[in-house]
Amino acid sequence: MPKTDNQQRSTSRLPRKVARRLERSSTFASLRRGTAAFTSEFGSSAKAKALDGGSAPRGNKVGIVHIQKCGGTNLKQVMVSSPDFYGGPRYWGGSAFQRSKAFVSDRSKKTKWAPIWELSGIVDDHAGIIGHYTGSTLIEAGCSTILFYAREPRSRVISQYRFWQIQGKAYWQEQMGEAKGAEFAEMLDAGFGSFLRSESVTATHARTNHIARRLLDLPGRPDPTPETLVERWDQFSPYVVGGYWINQTDDFLARITAETGIPLERPNRAAKNVTPKTAEPEQITKAELAMLDECTAVDQLLLERMMEDGILSPRSKEELDNEFAALLAAHHIEIVD
Repeated sequence: MPKTDNQQRSTSRLPRKVARRLERSSTFASLRRGTAAFTSEFGSSAKAKALDGGSAPRGNKVGIVHIQKCGGTNLKQVMVSSPDFYGGPRYWGGSAFQRSKAFVSDRSKKTKWAPIWELSGIVDDHAGIIGHYTGSTLIEAGCSTILFYAREPRSRVISQYRFWQIQGKAYWQEQMGEAKGAEFAEMLDAGFGSFLRSESVTATHARTNHIARRLLDLPGRPDPTPETLVERWDQFSPYVVGGYWINQTDDFLARITAETGIPLERPNRAAKNVTPKTAEPEQITKAELAMLDECTAVDQLLLERMMEDGILSPRSKEELDNEFAALLAAHHIEIVD
């Protein structure tokens, strides 16, 4: 199937390295389908087809953008149980997302900075890769299909904040150094308002349109804004073809199986890296809630567009608001004037 005019224009606007890599993918056009279309066409039979010996084109390389606090850790555990998949290392903050290098790890858990071409070798050797990489990094490394987990954006930020808050001062001093770690822990202990106002790169990266920045980042270009989001999404939409809500793990695994021909099944074990509901009760003001809305405005617009395009299963505003309210209650957070 030849590319449409829109796809051709989108490719031409990507950075030359990324566009050139994607043009070489023999599966570029044939793999473009949204989540809704995939579900109606394949449904739960995708895994059965793979088990019966069916397989996806081996040229299809699946890259999964691991967006923090959206369920990616458990998906990664399932994937890396197979030698056909590679899981990138964990790390915090914005410093790991550099333009010319990616963070990679080997099976012995050693990690290092490496040029993108080294990540390309890993992609060449595996059917799929998951990690805290941006969409553009995975595309440049050779992935022809980008998938991801999604979550109601405000809930994701609250979950990230609470997860970091309970780690404690010693943990952050180990991660950041004694002085910076102590300062970061004190900021978290001061409450959600302090987290929203923090100038820390780590906090800013985690709270500010994190979903859009991970999926639609372009090296050397400004982050997407409400005004530029449509154009940026048009650039990436031929490649970011499937998103799944945090409660759709079975569907996500079926999609990976169908794309790669490698069967994956969710093990019968408890989820890991879940944010505990043990933090002290807290209050956030309506003004801080408005700040949170502003911090996640592009994420919310992006998810709305993806639902319209069939990349994500549709959910109403009421459903998303109810999810956010339930998460606040679970974390003992009360909204006050």
